Amino acid sequence: MENETNSDRNELAALEGAASNGPDPDALFAAIAEQVENEKGVRAWLRGQPTSLRLAVGAFAVALVALIVSLTTRRVDMGIYPGARFALEVGAIAILNLSVLWVALRPAHRPPLPGWVWLAAAAACVLAPFALGLAPQAHVGHAASLAGAGDDLFSRATACFLFGLGAGAPIALLMFSLDREEHGAARRIALAAGVAGTAGVIALSTHCPITQPIHLLAGHGPVVVGMMATYAALALSLSPEKD
Repeated sequence: MENETNSDRNELAALEGAASNGPDPDALFAAIAEQVENEKGVRAWLRGQPTSLRLAVGAFAVALVALIVSLTTRRVDMGIYPGARFALEVGAIAILNLSVLWVALRPAHRPPLPGWVWLAAAAACVLAPFALGLAPQAHVGHAASLAGAGDDLFSRATACFLFGLGAGAPIALLMFSLDREEHGAARRIALAAGVAGTAGVIALSTHCPITQPIHLLAGHGPVVVGMMATYAALALSLSPEKD
């Protein structure tokens, strides 16, 4: 009996020691309370909405950016640009944008998609604007469409690159607010920036009249890559550090 009592005492002491060495419940509660307290404002409201609404907000924002650009700085050669080709080009990028948006905002409780899915989505976003530049030149019927080559290449390409980043910037900020998961993860960066970058490419397609392939490759092609680098810097700087 005495041996059993000693054993019970030893087990109780071990449990008490483990409890004392474990996490402090009060500290855990305080950390959770602080996290909840910080989740306020528009960002917290957006992250708390159903996925269907978050998807709708993202798609609406992309369409709104393209509409604003089209109404304020519409390309001057639109009257002679082949309509079917324009619809195909912008439509293809828009479908890609919506597809990647769906992957990016997929609910965390659902079974995770295979790794190749997000890699393929990110690669498609990077390659799509270059594919537009590699296509045959749409037309040479407008003076503005013949610029952007030779001595004009660097300045025009830089201007379009920055325009694409600027047009996609609001979408990048929105994606940061809509995403419920860890922003610093490579998958989250690639997908969110892919959505923002392709939104910038859509805006560029409605704005820039230059049809020179070299300009499209140098000025429009790198927009998604530039957006990924910019978004990564933003996400890593704003994401909380882990011990």
